[in-house]
Amino acid sequence: MSKLSPLLKRVSLNSTTIVGIWEPATGFAVIPYIQGVTELIKRILNSHNVKVTQKPFQTLGHIFAKPKDPVTKEQRTDAIYSIPCNDCDNEYIGQTKRQFGTRLKEHQKVVFLCKKENSTLSEHTCLTNHTIGWDNSKIITTNRRYHQRLCLEAWHINCAHAPLNRDDGGLLPDAYLHLVRKKASCCSV
Repeated sequence: MSKLSPLLKRVSLNSTTIVGIWEPATGFAVIPYIQGVTELIKRILNSHNVKVTQKPFQTLGHIFAKPKDPVTKEQRTDAIYSIPCNDCDNEYIGQTKRQFGTRLKEHQKVVFLCKKENSTLSEHTCLTNHTIGWDNSKIITTNRRYHQRLCLEAWHINCAHAPLNRDDGGLLPDAYLHLVRKKASCCSV
């Protein structure tokens, strides 16, 4: 700091003060930098008392591929999912906070052991000798909030043509149930 002090004193003594009327900027704009164009736009906007800042037209994120691998269906969490029967139109609608693949394996284990009291999927396969379309299972939607996920599950159970679920989810008010019954293609949430 000692070396800078004389320099600062010299600059402050030699500088002239310009007294003028200061007006705050009436606007602010962020524009991409394009050589020759941005300078012109900046001059025009500055004359109208609009503060302009520039950003790069292309960033490294635009140039390089995303470093993350895409999340697979089995790795997705907070999901409302559907597991169809291969031999009929029935499907099971469920929800899970955990990874979808983990929940799917749990369903497969219960069906393999034919525990009818634990699962409607198992009950369906044991009573009808149908097979479950594990490969055709899909994630309908996702939602991180538990109660919203339960409502979405109930909505999709009520929308399903032939659900295997033991109950209708129980969380939809009568007004929503009326909408489900009234609208033919209700599952486009």
